[in-house]
Amino acid sequence: MRLIVLVNDATALGATQTTTLLIGRAAARGHDTWVAGVDGVGLRPDDRVTLQARRAPALEGRALTEALRAQVPEALALGPGDALFIRTNPARDARRAFAHDTALELARIARDQGVAVMSDPEGLMRASSKLYLSVLPPRFRPHTLVSRDVDALRAFIADAPGDCVLKPLRGTHGRDVFVVRKDNPQNVRQIIDVLTRGGFAMAQRFVPEAVQGDTRVLVLEGQLLRVGGRAAAVRRVPGGDDFRSNVSAGGRSARGAFRPVMQEIVDAIGPRLEADGVLLAGLDLIGDVVVEVNVYSPGGVADMGQHEGVDFAGPILDAVERGWRR
Repeated sequence: MRLIVLVNDATALGATQTTTLLIGRAAARGHDTWVAGVDGVGLRPDDRVTLQARRAPALEGRALTEALRAQVPEALALGPGDALFIRTNPARDARRAFAHDTALELARIARDQGVAVMSDPEGLMRASSKLYLSVLPPRFRPHTLVSRDVDALRAFIADAPGDCVLKPLRGTHGRDVFVVRKDNPQNVRQIIDVLTRGGFAMAQRFVPEAVQGDTRVLVLEGQLLRVGGRAAAVRRVPGGDDFRSNVSAGGRSARGAFRPVMQEIVDAIGPRLEADGVLLAGLDLIGDVVVEVNVYSPGGVADMGQHEGVDFAGPILDAVERGWRR
């Protein structure tokens, strides 16, 4: 299998990222593995989708990322028999939104020409914002308002029984996420102005369990990812006085104790994810509710494996191979 992994930037992968882990493992399985950035996509006059890609050796961690940086990119034309694994993160690359939008459109064309594209580009487009939470039953998501109307957002905050969280509708890694305290709602107008300057804001009632961190759960092909009876889950614990538990915001990982409600949530959203062609998704839970669904490049696989003592990367690559064979 010739496997092309599409990322934000092939030279900027982190040594400990899940994407890096999966790339190295795929190459170790003997697949002809390549890595391409979104700014290197194109369409030839004969309608073949092209990418500027770097061949990935069967290495791990820093050795792999350094080898990729040293590679000279080559032009590849996609066709039947190829597999394209989308592991981008558009929310972290807003400055190049044009490249991500074009890459998804070209991935759709490649899919229609017989390339095995995972996840499905149209499914990713549908799930490209936090609005995807609306597919869940209300009991599994926080009470939420999405708006650019300052008065509506302030009224939502005033009517809430407790604190609220304000964040951009499109965002990732805990950036521009604010807690507005019920007893001290300072700077609300300024926060709303910042969040609505370039898009819509999402206001949610604060989930008290957030101070204990969140839990990332992986859903593979519409099912909870399990290996040897162990669920692919990891807790992310806030660092210091910061309520955000994202590792990139100073949080740390811990073993994610599996609870029955997690299976209920996966049972509720899994069929929709599968119908939308989402191969791998990460559900971020606080308490008994989902606060975010990551369908582009959910991470945490290495931490999950370390805490649970099993290999979760293997089943993900098995699923990629199944998608290629279909």
